[in-house]
Amino acid sequence: MDFYLARNDSLRMLRWARRQKGVCLLAHSVAGEPGLKMGRPSRADLLRLGEKFPREMAGALRGGRVCLHFGEREGKSQSSLARVTPSSAAPDPAAFLEVALDDGAPLWSDDALGDRIFVEGPALSLVSCGLDLERRVSSGSMKRAAAMVRASAFAMELAGTYCRDPADPASGEVLYGLDPVGEVSSMAGWLEKPRRLAGIDLARMACARAAGGAASPMETFWYHAFCMPPRLGGMHFPRPRLNARLEWPEAVRGSVCHEGMRPDFLWPAHALACEYDGSTHKEEDAFREDRERLRDCALCELSLLVLTAEDSRDLGAVKRALGQVAALLGKSEPACFSRRVRNNLSSGDVDAARKLLMEQLLPERPGS
Repeated sequence: MDFYLARNDSLRMLRWARRQKGVCLLAHSVAGEPGLKMGRPSRADLLRLGEKFPREMAGALRGGRVCLHFGEREGKSQSSLARVTPSSAAPDPAAFLEVALDDGAPLWSDDALGDRIFVEGPALSLVSCGLDLERRVSSGSMKRAAAMVRASAFAMELAGTYCRDPADPASGEVLYGLDPVGEVSSMAGWLEKPRRLAGIDLARMACARAAGGAASPMETFWYHAFCMPPRLGGMHFPRPRLNARLEWPEAVRGSVCHEGMRPDFLWPAHALACEYDGSTHKEEDAFREDRERLRDCALCELSLLVLTAEDSRDLGAVKRALGQVAALLGKSEPACFSRRVRNNLSSGDVDAARKLLMEQLLPERPGS
């Protein structure tokens, strides 16, 4: 039987799959079929599914109930073990990914019953995130601005090379160097089509604010601090390129220490690169690397600003770092840019929004 996980259960399985060696996420195979043929799982089917779930997934299920998609209303499972989420009248195969082995075999390939497991793809995952956040806003447990920030950050995780812990996304271990689930432009394209899905409006707005290529939650935070509008706690800077390869000019290639660099943030038109460095950099190799990066950038007339964990320890530190980036960007901007920066950094309303941004995106510090 094919199982189509929904909402939080789908997200946990998606994050689990990204973090596993030997496991991949495959585009749904339509094989000429116009839609999805979702089965009607029985209690026995759901019990079997629960037994197969990985430990990180099974421990997160609420009351032993699994949230699933179903196609038509008559296909709805009658079992008390299922929490059901109605799909559109004609479910879109492109909205789902199969969790499979690297060779393309089903995840549970040794299962004679041939069960396959599908999760919501990046765009539909973002819609589910939007639905959950909108419900929190409606209940009064979350501010609208916080929901916007959270949704945009989730879009950047999906389009980034890091992944949060499926069971404890807020404070669990983050894995790095992974393949993105999708691109922001692809998610936005799927969401642009007329669809009657709760949560889609917030998902669309999140895509409009997000960027692909983030390599860590801290890069996602600083991107938001740089680029979000002031009402959401940002500086509304020009959007940088994230982790894009920077080629040195031909004239200096024989003199630089690196063949090329991939700065976390790059503003090519402003000759400015910015990197976040979360390490302590106490060892000599790290000091040497820092010096070589600075020399290479100086040879290429590129300003390099390095941010550390100390730059996000409190609101004052964040504002100082933003002011430093603004001063370097301002060299290539009209005079009104500097006025906007001053107004932003002196505004109590923006400070309140920036605190909210920090609360939503920064990890908790020990003892806080």
